[in-house]
Amino acid sequence: MSDFPFCRINENDLFKHDWRSRSKVQVLQYIFLKWSLACLVGLLTGLIATLINLAVENIAGYKLLAVVSFIEKDRYLQGFLYFTGVNFLLTLVAAVLCVCFAPTAAGPGIPEIKAYLNGVDTPNMFGATTLIVK
Repeated sequence: MSDFPFCRINENDLFKHDWRSRSKVQVLQYIFLKWSLACLVGLLTGLIATLINLAVENIAGYKLLAVVSFIEKDRYLQGFLYFTGVNFLLTLVAAVLCVCFAPTAAGPGIPEIKAYLNGVDTPNMFGATTLIVK
């Protein structure tokens, strides 16, 4: 194990015994796969965040253009009602998706992750429907 100073793992005795029984090739495979998975998770997180940002910017842009066109025609009340109605509709869609399809997507996510790391297993917390609805 002294050949791999960058992979010090503090685990229980059973894990340490299993780790010592592995060959150097298996240890390198494990380290490579671990870092590859971490890199893949980071890339996918960035891609999803970019797509969400683009969607939010486009929705807000179209909404702003419509409201500005109402204001330019001196129809302030219609602009206000359009702005309020679109916001209400988007909020309603988000609420219905959370209530009907993925209740675990309703929160911000940080308390759920903390609970998971502390050993609390919430059903469907990491499911595809939760990801899509969130």
